[in-house]
Amino acid sequence: MPSSFSFHGRILVSLILQLELAQLKLFSVLNLGHWESLEVASDHNSQSH
Repeated sequence: MPSSFSFHGRILVSLILQLELAQLKLFSVLNLGHWESLEVASDHNSQSH
C-alpha cells in the first residue's frame, strides 16, 4: 500500500513540476515577445523623429 501511494505521489509531483515548467517557459516566451515588440515600437518612434 505505501509503495503504490509513493508511486502515484511521484507521478503527481512530476506532472505538477512539468506543468510549472511549461508555464514558466510560456511566461518567459510571452514576456520576451512583449519586450521585443515594445523595443521595435520605440525604435520606430525614435527613427520617425
